[in-house]
Amino acid sequence: LEQNLSTFSRHISRICKILEVASTQSLVLIDEIGGGTDPSEGVALSASILQYLKDRVNLAVVTTHYADLSSMKEKDTRFDNAAMEFSLETLQPTYRILWGCTGDSNALSIAQSIGFDRNIIDRAQKWVEKFKPEQKQERRGMLYQSLQEERNQLKAQAEKAASVHAEIMSVYNEVQSRCFARKRSFVS
Repeated sequence: LEQNLSTFSRHISRICKILEVASTQSLVLIDEIGGGTDPSEGVALSASILQYLKDRVNLAVVTTHYADLSSMKEKDTRFDNAAMEFSLETLQPTYRILWGCTGDSNALSIAQSIGFDRNIIDRAQKWVEKFKPEQKQERRGMLYQSLQEERNQLKAQAEKAASVHAEIMSVYNEVQSRCFARKRSFVS
């Protein structure tokens, strides 16, 4: 505000300074790259910045809601995607990182839970459906749900295995102590 810069101008001027000093010794952290401007220009500028960074730094962690940036991984293995897990039940982040995934915004669910008028939410949902290919979104939702179910099953199996392991160790320790006690009685 003191320099009469818009949020976007300030954001980009900071990124420009980062790019000037970035080296292989740098860890670059950028939150919501290219936000605060026209989405198509924001995506284009962000992709160009990421392309520039990939040849100059060993690690950059960049957050974005631009789905188009997640496709960069498909063309260059130096890029990777991750998402912050979000509980649809509590509408809160779980603070678990899901590597190889792209996250969903959940903006409409959050707006609804805050108390937005249902007509606004319904209208917004229609707009979302116009912008996103239905099959891809549905398939991604089903995949995410399937992965969640599989993770829950694996977690339950791991807990059961840990419980069985604890029981086995208890029996083992009991047998060991009895054997040790018998050895002591034979020696005496």
